[in-house]
Amino acid sequence: MKRKVSAIRRKSRTSLNQIPAPLSLGEITLFERLPVLTIEQIARVLQKTVAQVHEMSRARAARPLPVFRSGRSIVSTWIKIQAWIDEGFAERKAA
Repeated sequence: MKRKVSAIRRKSRTSLNQIPAPLSLGEITLFERLPVLTIEQIARVLQKTVAQVHEMSRARAARPLPVFRSGRSIVSTWIKIQAWIDEGFAERKAA
């Protein structure tokens, strides 16, 4: 039984470190309509790993992601993530 658990843990660790594929138009439409996005969905939107999204959401980051913690989960909305992206483009344009 221990072997199965460790295999599952290894699989989940490697999936956390893989950069997700870009979103399809159908996924974008779906994500826009969802009330909240999970950390995995946020990672898909930003094309980052889950570990990178965790780091980007920390308060010590230069521009922390607009997320809130719901228990042990990190969630956000499509609108807040989109506004965060737009602010980043505006900052780069101004610099």
